[in-house]
Amino acid sequence: MVALVPAAAAPASRRRRPSWFRSVAFEWVRAGRGPGLWLAWLGLLAAAGLTRAGSTGPALAILAWLLLTLETYGLAEPWSWLLPPLRSPSAWLRSRVGWGLLYFGLTVAPLAVLLALGPAGVGGTALVLGWCAVVLTMIILAKYAFYPHATLGRLTQAGAVGVGMSILGSNPAYLVLLLVCFLGLLLKSRNRLRQYRAE
Repeated sequence: MVALVPAAAAPASRRRRPSWFRSVAFEWVRAGRGPGLWLAWLGLLAAAGLTRAGSTGPALAILAWLLLTLETYGLAEPWSWLLPPLRSPSAWLRSRVGWGLLYFGLTVAPLAVLLALGPAGVGGTALVLGWCAVVLTMIILAKYAFYPHATLGRLTQAGAVGVGMSILGSNPAYLVLLLVCFLGLLLKSRNRLRQYRAE
């Protein structure tokens, strides 16, 4: 249903601001305008369904969907959109992360069900989804850590994905690295957004 909402354009003046829903669903409204993302989702769902007897197929489908949805967080909204809700950077970030996790959770649910019905079970599926939630949160934080510089934001997001992938190895040091990166992005994004805080 998000895809059916008309795409929001940058406001022509400071007095004209987008609606609350368009501000909240900024990334997903833009991504849903084209059929490519949803055709890819259907393809991943079909592949996960065909390989549901094992855990590898559905797990890879969830990973692929995560990587596809990360593209929706590359473009930063105009800074004037931040002013009405940005009374507290922490509250703003919690809202953005919460909505992002909600959108991702709704779209990944069919893939997660197929994974849970296989050998991975509910416990394995919960671990996979928890890992996806951490990586997605880091991507959203990275978007605002260097706001509004798109290039620095994209490079940071790529680094966050790389660090997230690294914990799939057996070295426990990568988990510490992930924690440090997560906290660093959290502090950096909060400090960056304070510059745009509405008094």
